[in-house]
Amino acid sequence: MKKKWLVGVCAALLLSGAAQAGEQVAVKFDGASNAEAVIQTFRSATGADLKMVRLMSGNAWVISLPDNISDQERARILDALRTIRGVDWVEAETHHRTNTLNGGWIPNDPNLAPNQWNLHDPAIPGNAKGAINAVNAWSSSKGDGIVIAIIDNGVNATHPDLRGKMLSGYSFITRTGRGTNTQPPAFGAKCANAAQQNGSAPTMVYHGTNMAGIAAAATNNGLGIAGVAPNASILPVKVMDECQASSFDVADAIRWAAGSSVPGVPGNPNPARVISMSLGAAGVSKCDAVTQAAIADASAKGAVVVVAAGNESGPVTTPATCHGAIAVAGLTYAGALGSYSNFGPAIAVAAPGGGGVVTQPDPVYGWSLEDIGATSYDSDGRNLPIYNSVGIGTSNAVPQVAGVAALMLAQRPALTPAAVRQLLRKSARSFVDSSCNTWICGAGMLDAFGAVTLAAQAVVPNASAIAPKSVSTGTTVALDGSQSSSANVSYAWTQLSGPKVTLLNANAAIASFTPTVAGDYQFGLTVTDNASGLSAGTSVLLSAAVPATTSSGSSSASGDGGGGGALSLFEAVLLLAGGLLAFAGRRRIR
Repeated sequence: MKKKWLVGVCAALLLSGAAQAGEQVAVKFDGASNAEAVIQTFRSATGADLKMVRLMSGNAWVISLPDNISDQERARILDALRTIRGVDWVEAETHHRTNTLNGGWIPNDPNLAPNQWNLHDPAIPGNAKGAINAVNAWSSSKGDGIVIAIIDNGVNATHPDLRGKMLSGYSFITRTGRGTNTQPPAFGAKCANAAQQNGSAPTMVYHGTNMAGIAAAATNNGLGIAGVAPNASILPVKVMDECQASSFDVADAIRWAAGSSVPGVPGNPNPARVISMSLGAAGVSKCDAVTQAAIADASAKGAVVVVAAGNESGPVTTPATCHGAIAVAGLTYAGALGSYSNFGPAIAVAAPGGGGVVTQPDPVYGWSLEDIGATSYDSDGRNLPIYNSVGIGTSNAVPQVAGVAALMLAQRPALTPAAVRQLLRKSARSFVDSSCNTWICGAGMLDAFGAVTLAAQAVVPNASAIAPKSVSTGTTVALDGSQSSSANVSYAWTQLSGPKVTLLNANAAIASFTPTVAGDYQFGLTVTDNASGLSAGTSVLLSAAVPATTSSGSSSASGDGGGGGALSLFEAVLLLAGGLLAFAGRRRIR
């Protein structure tokens, strides 16, 4: 059955009964490239009337199951698909919603900085203990040149506090037709399928704009709020509207945002270095193969993927559980784990999501932008002269981590996604409340100033590889990387080309191998600084040849010398001529 990625308070989804009409699954299949040939293969293997939907990114085929089949028939079809030679995996479609609990609307104020408790220095008495200290980080970095992709329900490109920051994005909603319109859904819009409503209508139409504002709203412009990365650009990538998002659409969106190609979609001219996803699948912890492959591809492109842990007060939900994702829990004003936040060992770091009881006006909420521009509405649809909103949830925590990642990358663009994750965790402040520890809330509380400082200090290692240019087969050859950085580094040797060999001590400074076949061999060395996670690479090329062999022999000849040895060319000719004369003489005698 379909699983759902939902907005607002995540509720567990009951997976029972007959398969719904039009249920889709994705199949990673390498056996054919023609859609008709693929679907015929699937039909033959399953005996079911399957329908081809499309080719998605990652070379996976999206197909539709027959309508209204039983759970048993559904399971039989999926099992049959998995047995086809060339099928890597089969995954049912999952749906996602955003992770915000709405707090209402607040009066317009052109100077909102005092209300953004989450951005201040927590070390100053009276400030929120859960704050991230972004104000001190801005003296070093404001996120210049970094693109943050907001994968959500659209972003209002005309919002005054996002003016000049928006890039051209793309909508990946297959249900309504893909295209360049990334504006949010209409106020009060409701999903035709009530079971797939994306949170509480009408308030969730503002969600994507909220997240964009938290991450990178214009700052020091006399209106609205300050963004964590005020000079970063926003790439809107729409995967949901008033209805929830398909995991297949989300996977395509992740790849496109990072700069990979997606069938039938124009290329992305502004690849994101940071991808912010404040969404998740209600009650589903296991990361599906579709989303995992997309996140792995994005990471390989250099994109940092940040995902909400979820708001179910339980285990972390997918896609935050996918390998390579930075899962974020929500903290309160006081630095405690939000009562709404999911938790567990999958969490990388915790950041303000709002919540908690304090005496200040509305400090429990996270401040952001609404979706309409200079006009907004309350829960009854009444027009209000405001354009700022407040909310609570792990959704709010995600763009803060994404914004800090942008600050780090602007300071040190060479940082890899793994390095960003490592430095975020290393710089995190210790928890101040017993509700959190490093097992359930990650490494600590997000510290923007600390993370940017570590990024600036990150060591870029030097990689040096030395090997003889020519060697003989059957001999042991040393690959020497000991002249690389002498600091706290790790080594990784890999064979790049040539006849396959076994590398000994491949994770040491000096590796070795024994060529058994003549040919050219190339090996790569990656040196990684263990403190920063930064890496450098180099390679070495050498040739192996079969060693030359020397022949020796002895000969005896009658004569006084009694010696022996190799005959000269002149001696060999004389012997041959003598033999021919003797043979001719014998013939005449006969």
